[in-house]
Amino acid sequence: MRACRELGSLTYLWRVFSSTTPMQTTPSTPPEEQSDQPPVLGNWRNVYLFVLALHVFIIYLFVRFGEAYA
Repeated sequence: MRACRELGSLTYLWRVFSSTTPMQTTPSTPPEEQSDQPPVLGNWRNVYLFVLALHVFIIYLFVRFGEAYA
């Protein structure tokens, strides 16, 4: 009896989650005007320079650690 009840609940869950009725959607609103400014460092050039400098610094650290522990 318990197995039958579990099978019944699984069947119910299958029917609920596999329904083909479309979900109700809200009408889309136009996107807010987006700024092309990065959130930090003022402009994109500064962000790219920071990332480049960070990569160079990390590579330098790896080289130094490699030399120290070789």
